[in-house]
Amino acid sequence: MDELRDAIKALPNRPGVYQFFDARGRLLYVGKSVNLRQRVGSYFRADGGHSARTARLRDEAARLETIACGSELEALLVENRLIKQRQPLYNIVGRRYRHYPFIKIPAEAFARVHLTYELVADGGRYFGPFPGEFRAREALEAMRPLFRWRSCQPLARQVCIEHAIGRCQAPCIGLVDAAAYEADIAELAEFLGGNPARAMARLEGEMHQAAAELAFERAGVLRDRIALLQPWLARQATLQRAVSELDALVVLPGSVPGTTLWLLIR
Repeated sequence: MDELRDAIKALPNRPGVYQFFDARGRLLYVGKSVNLRQRVGSYFRADGGHSARTARLRDEAARLETIACGSELEALLVENRLIKQRQPLYNIVGRRYRHYPFIKIPAEAFARVHLTYELVADGGRYFGPFPGEFRAREALEAMRPLFRWRSCQPLARQVCIEHAIGRCQAPCIGLVDAAAYEADIAELAEFLGGNPARAMARLEGEMHQAAAELAFERAGVLRDRIALLQPWLARQATLQRAVSELDALVVLPGSVPGTTLWLLIR
């Protein structure tokens, strides 16, 4: 215990990943924090409000290892990779990113775009993380009438109300072929991945056309949709500026093998 306390005192006040081992060298737990010293130290404070599980972990811990990271997001990815690879005894969440949802475009025909908390090496494209599910669903709702992906799982055999209200291209009954559907999905991926100009131009064109046809109610809906999506443009500009000012870019090998992962600034 004294050795652990000395190790904690030497920890930096920066983001990172910590690992507790027992006396036999078994990995007990992997965690991440925005402040390694404060988070790891909380396990050994008498007033820490520990659960029975945390108290057992503290009592069994005999050795500590840490990995300093450049940001909380990097720590999140390192934590997830270590949990998958090492399967620590006290990590009951395993492969989930907990409070950080992603938008997923699966590697499948007529892809069903949806939210997920889990990154899997299945060839899918993941965009995020988002700060919360509400923000992610809000973004999806704004984009759905523009790109009109299917929501049924599995692919339905008959048309549903989603097509009637302009939110799906109805691949279930062959109203769109695979190539045309994939073209819209590719445009969606461009938008999510940092190149929203083409999609925004199409949306603004539809708004102006509706106004010219005196369809003011539809023009108003499109205007509101554009206003909801505008923050994406600002965040992408922030991301591009940040990347242009980097001295180095660190890629974590093997964090999610076989996937395309876009990390968006929030």
